[in-house]
Amino acid sequence: MKKLLMIGPGQRHNIKPFLDYFQEEDTPFKLTYLSTGPFKYDRSNYNSIGIKELRRNPFSFISFLKLLRRDFDLIWYHGAYHWPLVLAINLVKSNDTKLNLNIWGERIPRVALKNTIMGRFYRWALEKADFVQCNWFGTEEIVKEAQPKANTNIQVWGLHNSYFKELPTEDNYQNETLEFVSHLPQTKTKFFFPKSLTPANRHDLLVSAASKLVSKGVSNFTIYFWLGREDPDLLRKLKTQIERKQVSDQVKIVKMPFLPFMDMKYIWTKMDCGLQIVDHDQLSSTVIEPLFMEKELVISNIRPYQILNNKFDLHLQLTDNNVNSIAKKLEEKITGNRTHEDVLKKRKEIVKTEFSFRDNIKKMVSFYYKAI
Repeated sequence: MKKLLMIGPGQRHNIKPFLDYFQEEDTPFKLTYLSTGPFKYDRSNYNSIGIKELRRNPFSFISFLKLLRRDFDLIWYHGAYHWPLVLAINLVKSNDTKLNLNIWGERIPRVALKNTIMGRFYRWALEKADFVQCNWFGTEEIVKEAQPKANTNIQVWGLHNSYFKELPTEDNYQNETLEFVSHLPQTKTKFFFPKSLTPANRHDLLVSAASKLVSKGVSNFTIYFWLGREDPDLLRKLKTQIERKQVSDQVKIVKMPFLPFMDMKYIWTKMDCGLQIVDHDQLSSTVIEPLFMEKELVISNIRPYQILNNKFDLHLQLTDNNVNSIAKKLEEKITGNRTHEDVLKKRKEIVKTEFSFRDNIKKMVSFYYKAI
């Protein structure tokens, strides 16, 4: 059995499917998982995985350096956001240990495009890595533009296997989920934007679009901003914008603890339309979830989504990231201009066949096992 060191966050939805897979399935790798911060999942659920934490102190970093010297066959670093870790891995690991930088989105490739110290560093790191995993074609395009010598491969993620199971009865959901659902309006169009508060996720455009609709007498809707990570300054600005635009009845900020995937699926059943208004993205689950749930979707006209739309003929009506275009699309959904049922069903079937995380991670693991 080969040895794998995986590095990534210790919370939220993105990494949990990886941990669940290595815990529940027989794999050709023995996994050690290093959490870049506190590990906030229940450790007892992952007793087959060696869980370690990297804290912000010199002693923890020294332990990290010692860990890198072990005879791992592969180091798989999710995100590659922390440049000191990228540098340390390259300087300390054995020459026999292969490195996979799993680029989660466009943030690092866009840094690598710049003629700055960090830009030059990441161009070096992308060339140095044995593998540069991109989760969608649009991300790979930017990586290749920044560093043509990067050994890229595209490994699509997908939805957690919970999404492909039947919903349980209501007494199986978290209290927070049931409380939230119980207060949802029955006669308004409900839009769902479960995205972290970052500069690339355009909550601000949606607030302005909501204000534009209200000003013309269209107010029978609610937009739910379901926040993950949040920047305190951006949160303050967003709250101020909502108050200034006088749309507090139409735009709601929701902050919740980490919820199981099945709870998120249940919440999606109560929504009418997903929102994916962003400046850039890889291919987030927040795109795939409404497609699987046969929901309407108002989605930005950016390269990753153009590729998705064309590759699978999804009939998505992509919208430009300006207030007028977004407001028009929202109004269409509010006034009943909906997607044909056959198209919605086709989208769901494509998600089933192409975007099952459990199926796709088996392909990822097989790829790296053979490659090293």
